[in-house]
Amino acid sequence: MRSRIGSRLRYPSTATVLEIRIERLATDVKDVIDQLLSRKPLLKARQIAKELGVARNAVNVFLHTHPDEYRRDDYSRWRAINGKTLTLEHPKSWVTADHFENVLTEAGSVLAGPEDEICIVFSPGTKPMIDSTARILALSNQLVMLAKRVTMDFTNDEQTRTYLDRAGFFDYIDSRVTVLPSRPQQSAARRHQGRSETLVEFGDVDPVGSNEQLQGRFVGMTFSWS
Repeated sequence: MRSRIGSRLRYPSTATVLEIRIERLATDVKDVIDQLLSRKPLLKARQIAKELGVARNAVNVFLHTHPDEYRRDDYSRWRAINGKTLTLEHPKSWVTADHFENVLTEAGSVLAGPEDEICIVFSPGTKPMIDSTARILALSNQLVMLAKRVTMDFTNDEQTRTYLDRAGFFDYIDSRVTVLPSRPQQSAARRHQGRSETLVEFGDVDPVGSNEQLQGRFVGMTFSWS
């Protein structure tokens, strides 16, 4: 902490000492919070403060000033960022809900797993059925709500991207989901909605309403197939 210049001693300034102490304190706080979140992921700031026996305001300030190391979900719960990525790749064939469930089973617990980023890759030749795309949509939106980063990669499968655009898939994907190479600039589903007798389109279901318009579209499509 001190150096000799000739016969004189130079001591660090008070500001330097204070800076070193603050840096060490921040490191100690981070280590303690990381250990806690590794044991109990997704805790609110007040819960972290209670576990550590410190003021909630101090925890909030620390977490908000370290956005590259901690992320908050839609329920105000915090998790530590560890840089791990999980890739889910679709087979080059027809993909049903059962096929997608098998992919998830092999990957382990996607929602509760330690990975920060989930990458869903569509390969050339992938033909997702409507039941599997509905599950992909729901899973992706749930993951971003849990403060996980989600990427859908259609770089090598433009055909599937075009099909999903026409079906209205991207209209219901959370805006925080990254789509590669890009999201459609305009929704093909909104431009051509209801004009196909063979395409199953995504739509809104009102949990308290009668959904008469949606029922009418479904009945009409059923009769066109019979």
